[in-house]
Amino acid sequence: MTAVPANLGQRYSGPEWRRLMMGRLIAFAALSAIVVVTPGPDSLLVLRNTLRAGRRNGIRTACGAAAGLFCDLLHEAAGGAGNGDGHGRLASWVWSAG
Repeated sequence: MTAVPANLGQRYSGPEWRRLMMGRLIAFAALSAIVVVTPGPDSLLVLRNTLRAGRRNGIRTACGAAAGLFCDLLHEAAGGAGNGDGHGRLASWVWSAG
């Protein structure tokens, strides 16, 4: 992805600037829509287990996926990510606890 030069507004003006930005906005919205409607691995796992073993196992799989996301949320809230070394404070505490 290329960076937008600081003087971009000086090179383009009026309708040409609006057309350029509108084209970029439309491209971004189209790609965002594709990403939003594409099912992720959790959805595909729930679908597979539902089709193979029935509704009850599909519900169990969905609850398990939601519980995993909730645990991930708690991990993030406790400072478990984002310090740049690939491991968070929580992981360090868990490892030191043994």
